[in-house]
Amino acid sequence: MKTLRHDKTDPKYNLALEEYLLKHKSLDDDLFYVWRNTPSIIIGRNQNAFEEVHLKRIRNQKIPVIRRISGGGTVYHDLGNINYTFISHHPKEHLSNYEYFINKVIRTLSKLGINATFKPKTHIYVGNHKISGNAQSFHKGRVIHHGTLLFDTNLKALNHLLKTPTKKGHAIQSQPAKTKNIKALLFIEATTESFMNFLVDEVLYNDTALNTFHLTDKDKFIIQQMVKDKYQQWDWNYGSGANFKTRKKVNHSMVTFHIRKGYIQTITSNNDALNTLLSDILIDKPLRYSKLKQMIPPLNKHHINGETLIEKLCFYP
Repeated sequence: MKTLRHDKTDPKYNLALEEYLLKHKSLDDDLFYVWRNTPSIIIGRNQNAFEEVHLKRIRNQKIPVIRRISGGGTVYHDLGNINYTFISHHPKEHLSNYEYFINKVIRTLSKLGINATFKPKTHIYVGNHKISGNAQSFHKGRVIHHGTLLFDTNLKALNHLLKTPTKKGHAIQSQPAKTKNIKALLFIEATTESFMNFLVDEVLYNDTALNTFHLTDKDKFIIQQMVKDKYQQWDWNYGSGANFKTRKKVNHSMVTFHIRKGYIQTITSNNDALNTLLSDILIDKPLRYSKLKQMIPPLNKHHINGETLIEKLCFYP
């Protein structure tokens, strides 16, 4: 097994890197590495961002929402949260076998006096508090298993930005849990960086120096192109998985907006004239404030409070 010495903290780059290593990079050995992101919300492949996140809060705080290629729930990342990634060539053995990978982390925690346990299907707990969530993705004979470790995360921000979903569509929804930071459980002083180094050394049995994998300039160029083409695109991060319907009061009528891949697909109500008016203005528009706010003047022109309606659709769907 090899590792990657990696200090980039851009969440778009880091998720593109994972996909590149899984799907496009030829690896002779299994790979394990750790990494961190600046404050960001990372959602699962099949999740609806509009159900998972307090959208107005993240907009005000300029926190990005990025979709990963694996399943699982929505998580908050910051520099106090440690992410770890395994890429293995043996998916038949490790297919959906979360415990195989998680036990390597639990063994490391035990050496620090932390009595962590695996909680099926995808979590690590200490007592009744969650300290890690995990997810997997598969591609042509390889599996990627990645997880979080709440080491010194801003748990107040985590709870402030993520919300308990209310069922509106068919997306996979997160299951909220009590959380705790690992740093609070340690009997010794440790920084996030020192813990990351310890984790890598333990998983690689202290052979890190001899088993370090390096990205080439070509690798980095392709990863940056993936960031541009996919991970900074609204259609991937928000639109994918956003299939639902929502009802809003417009003037004196209840109107149902049918959303497909983040775009307003159809509009229905008992008021045919209102349906026609709203459809002419909003059909095929994304639930993206920077785009929909352009529709405020034509809505206002027809005596509809455009700002209120657009805010409700974009931030409180």
